Amino acid sequence: MGEPSVGQAHLWPGGLPCVRVRRIGRALDFYLAIGFDVQITADGWVLLRADAVRLVLAHAPNGAPPVPVLRLWTADLAGLCERLRALSVPVGPLTYSAQSPGGRVVVSDPDGNTVLIRALDHANGRASSPVPVRRASLAGRG
Repeated sequence: MGEPSVGQAHLWPGGLPCVRVRRIGRALDFYLAIGFDVQITADGWVLLRADAVRLVLAHAPNGAPPVPVLRLWTADLAGLCERLRALSVPVGPLTYSAQSPGGRVVVSDPDGNTVLIRALDHANGRASSPVPVRRASLAGRG
């Protein structure tokens, strides 16, 4: 029996999104920088959390099939873009739309998984989905 899935979304048991990565350490640096914290680590996978959002990084040494875009929100889009650029992460252009009046950027994690990050809608004080991104400390990471 294969891993549970819905369409192309790879799900960890219990319904958590599972992002397949070639090198967990490299991917972990990326996800910590955009606000996730480590909850659990085990051989071959790491459970991450950012407020109400949880996801699993799973080791896939021979490649990672595409998964749907992760959609995240932040109160400081410019600051987050600066932190990602400091890690040499290519950050796409800042774009605006009716769904993203505060702007949005598209980045890829180290394994090519697409991550869409939108600014919180400050006009009404909330995101269109409660998936906030917090800054995480990378102190002590090698």
